[in-house]
Amino acid sequence: MNSKTKNNSNTNLNFLIMKTEERKFAKKLFTVLMVTLFTIGGALAQDAGDFGNAADDENVSYITVGRTMPFYVEPDNYYHPDFEPVSDNITPGFTWNWGPVAEAWEWGNQLTLANQDLNYVEITANQVGDFVLNVKEQAPEEFGGCEDPEGTDITIRVVEAPEIHSFPSFLDVLEIADGETYQQCGDLEGFDASIELSGFPNFQVRWELVRQEVDEDGNPVGEAVTVESGESVVGGGTSYTRVSEETFVFDADRDLVVENNRRTRYTYTITGITDLISRRSDYLLGETTWYETDPVTFAIIVNPTPQTGPIFHIPEGHGEL
Repeated sequence: MNSKTKNNSNTNLNFLIMKTEERKFAKKLFTVLMVTLFTIGGALAQDAGDFGNAADDENVSYITVGRTMPFYVEPDNYYHPDFEPVSDNITPGFTWNWGPVAEAWEWGNQLTLANQDLNYVEITANQVGDFVLNVKEQAPEEFGGCEDPEGTDITIRVVEAPEIHSFPSFLDVLEIADGETYQQCGDLEGFDASIELSGFPNFQVRWELVRQEVDEDGNPVGEAVTVESGESVVGGGTSYTRVSEETFVFDADRDLVVENNRRTRYTYTITGITDLISRRSDYLLGETTWYETDPVTFAIIVNPTPQTGPIFHIPEGHGEL
């Protein structure tokens, strides 16, 4: 081999080595960039302080059907010594494989993997029921490609949305159905407005109370006045046991009084409801989702108590001559 050929070979070899190193560097840079791009997304948008170890809650996470909730798994501390929740300082190349236990359900059917960034996922609940979810951490090929053989489980418990049913009995004698009107003689003092609900206490009920004077035939007189509107917390305490068609008070000890000595109609309208799990399921949305139906109403008319007038008779002097 002459000197010129030898020099060309060395040049080509050096060129190949340089291109290989450039490709390796580019690959590493791309990996870092991709990690950065992923973690800038949903994972870092969450406040790590909002999360708690599922093991402290018997590895059960409640979600209202149709809603999406976030989860993250703590990485192996040997491979990720500088990890900070939710997805900071994760060693590039590691993956987390989420899926059903014993193929008991399918992605896209009962649950949907809505978003995944490294060790962070968002899961949409499509169907009511208990679904056991497993996650396994897997190392990249440069660390042997090993996958945790067991992983960690969590039960996703998907529950029905809260429901408004009907208005129950009031005053131990009165039962009002949606849209009905109850007639009361005189003022109604200390009235408790209640409703039958299903879901997870405590509830929040959105309602309003409107007052309207009416004539003898029930026709409106003058303007309607909104006495009060609110979003009342009802049910007291909290419970992870669903109640069914249970009665709760949402407006207590209210006096419904006769106005201007006219028949006065008080109309309650219920326009929405939330419960403990539905509000929890609002986490990613950042605002309250009200479960609404057609407005549920009932009315009470307080009627002026008749005032008995004097008795008229034929006067005693009528027969005098």
